Parts: sequence; structure tokens; C-alpha cells
Amino acid sequence: MPALLMADVLKTIHSLPSLPAVVLDLLASMEQDDVDIDTLARKIALDQVLTAKTLRLANSSFYGMQRQVNTVGEAISVLGLRSVRNLATTAALMGHLANGASGSFCVLAFWRHSIGTALCAQALAAHLGLNKDQAYTTGLLHDIGRLVLATRFAGDYSAVMAHRAAHKFPVVEAEQAVLGLDHTAVGEALALHWKFPEAMQRAVARHHASGLPGEDAMAQLICVADATAHALGFSSEEDDQAEPVPQTTWQSLGLDEKMQLAAFKDAERQFEAACSVLAP
Repeated sequence: MPALLMADVLKTIHSLPSLPAVVLDLLASMEQDDVDIDTLARKIALDQVLTAKTLRLANSSFYGMQRQVNTVGEAISVLGLRSVRNLATTAALMGHLANGASGSFCVLAFWRHSIGTALCAQALAAHLGLNKDQAYTTGLLHDIGRLVLATRFAGDYSAVMAHRAAHKFPVVEAEQAVLGLDHTAVGEALALHWKFPEAMQRAVARHHASGLPGEDAMAQLICVADATAHALGFSSEEDDQAEPVPQTTWQSLGLDEKMQLAAFKDAERQFEAACSVLAP
């Protein structure tokens, strides 16, 4: 099979709908210290579909609300800006690329792993003093390049999945062998097209190369969260494989065993409930 040309991938990415302005505002606000909550709530409320999804999630059993939440402003006052921002961003992004995957690629397993990685990243960020919201969203989207390949180049990606199964290769190696490129390059291109914050772009691009000198903390964090989500079997796939985390990544982050166990326990505790709300 001939290699997939990056030019064809870029053409497909540039044909995708732009993210709604409210989602760009939500992503940008993760890097701002002085967020105008009322303005952000009004922007979410202007999008009826996003508001409905956010309120459905806010009123789900996962949050154990004692009363019905009827507006985005109420949701923020009860759950906090961080939770509502994550809910709204998740709801908006998960609806963009969910259809048309090849038969050998399980969209549900993909999102289960993504949600697990997001929870691991958020928990680790709390212990490391990094931006928890950005860690969560980056963890959720770290493999979005796989979703582009599986939904927009379904036939090609079926060959990747077959090659991976036959040779027990990690996904990145199977993609390179069959397509001549991998999902990190595709994810980086999409993150750039959708104007993600630069730290998120770098982490999406580098989460399989975090051991290289000069790698920033968010890319290293997502590398660890990704490997952890695989090791914990969050996707429920029989052939789920955890790639080893470079020793330099562990050392650079300064994660001790106590931190790791506490973070992973937090992620496991929340995982099934989060999936029941978020997974398609």
C-alpha cells in the first residue's frame, strides 16, 4: 500500500468545520488568570446544543446534584468554572469527529482511553502544580490524530489496525509502517488548524517523544497519563498496550511513587462514572 501523503491529510483537515467561537474562547480561557465568568457563561448559553449537552452532563448522577441545574450560570455557581468549562469543551469536541470510522477501529474504546488519559493527566497535574484544566483537555485530545485517520481515511487505517494485530506493534509503529506518517503529526496539524493553545499543540505532537532533551512538562505529563491509561486497561480492548515511559521523563517530572499511586487512584475512582456521562 502506498504511503499516505501529508498533503492529502492537510487537505482533509482544512476541509473540516472550524471549531465554534465559544470553544476557542473556552480553550483560550484555560491560560488566563482573570476569566470573566459571566461573559463565558453567556457565550456558552448562546449555543443551544452546547448548553443542552452541558446541562445534561451537569445534572447526571456523576455530579450527584441535590437539585436540578437549569442554566449555565447555575452550573458554574454549583460545580465551579473548571468543571463546567471541561464539560462544555468535552461536549463540543467529542461531537466533531465521531462518525465514519473503519470497522476495525472502535470509537467507544478510543473515547474510553481518551477519557482515562484526561483523568490521569488532571490528577497528575494537581500533584505537579500544572494547569489541571489544560492537562485534562490535552489528555482528552492527545490521540485526536488517530480519529482523523480512522474516520477520514478509514480504508487506510483498517490496514494499520490489521498490521498492528499481526505484528503486535505499538500503534505509532504500525502507522509509520503502513502509512509513512503517524497520528502525532496529524494531531499536531489539526491542533494548529483549530488554534489550540501552543502548549496543547506541542503535547499532542510530542506525547510519544517526551524523552527527548528540552521537552516541556505538558508533553511529558501526557506521555505518562497516556501510558497509565493503557496500563490500567481503560479502553477495554484486549490488545491494549502500554508503551514504556522514558526514564528521563520520570526524572524530569519528579514524580515519586506516592504521587503516582494517589493520582492513578483518583483517575480509577472517577473513570466509569465519567464514561457513563461522556462516552458516545
